Amino acid sequence: MGGNAVNCAVIRYDSALSDLWKKKQAGTVAGIYQQCFHVLLDDGRIITVFGRGQQTMPMSIYTDAEGERPFWTVPLEEGHRVFFFEKCFQIPEADFFCMIGGVEVNLQRKPLPTPCSSDLLRDALRQYGKENGEGRWLQSWCEYVLHNEVLPEQATLLRRIDTLIKTVASGANNVWDGLMDTVGMGCGLTPSADDIICGLAASAWLFWPESRKRCFLDALTRFCSGRGTERTTRISCQQLELTARGILSDPVYRLAEALSLGQRNAVYAGTAEVICYGSSSGTELCMGFLAGVHMAVEYGESEENRDG
Repeated sequence: MGGNAVNCAVIRYDSALSDLWKKKQAGTVAGIYQQCFHVLLDDGRIITVFGRGQQTMPMSIYTDAEGERPFWTVPLEEGHRVFFFEKCFQIPEADFFCMIGGVEVNLQRKPLPTPCSSDLLRDALRQYGKENGEGRWLQSWCEYVLHNEVLPEQATLLRRIDTLIKTVASGANNVWDGLMDTVGMGCGLTPSADDIICGLAASAWLFWPESRKRCFLDALTRFCSGRGTERTTRISCQQLELTARGILSDPVYRLAEALSLGQRNAVYAGTAEVICYGSSSGTELCMGFLAGVHMAVEYGESEENRDG
């Protein structure tokens, strides 16, 4: 396509991609969707390219490309070449250019004060959650998390997640085994189990005491580096690893801020925003996030009792 390549400027990009402007980067289109497309960079990383007005996710760039869905104006196909340069160069094999320079970078997020309650998130999740994927067990999951109710026998994936959560909560050193039993379970580009674990990891990084979160997040990071791509998709493995490092999407962090401040309307709005991720991914991520937030509240209460 070369001479008809799309040119756009990058408005914002994730902190994990801060090296894009330092050197010429290129990649290949590896997945095309209504609001975005994935690019497999030549160095092995996967990034997501969004148009104007779309929310950025970890390992994503947000461009000034205009238009309806899809936002690009020429046919893109898997295998087309995408270039990320500080200035626009004429390259015959280019199908899509992204110019980078002087743009906003989403900085790595900081941990937040622990929420005083997980009831707000549960209520918001009940109102906005989708019944797709593991969301069909949403009501049972909320009762399990907040009241220790037994999950239905048919909820096989969630029962595996339950085992992982209990392992993490106990501080046992076999978190790796729990990840082996869960990562990659479910369907989709980011399988359901991965979305739930991602939510759990995000809340751990944001809210758990340092001594509690390190065992889980360090094990998750090692697992993704060692066995992750054997157990799940490359993009899902990358998402899990980024979350373990505290690199979160804007909506997840806004929801966390609202929870830490106890702002009901903001919690509801933030939950609705996160749930918009995909068909079921947003709901499943929030299910994991709810479990992690409730664990954070319990950790805080146990430390207060110990200090008292």
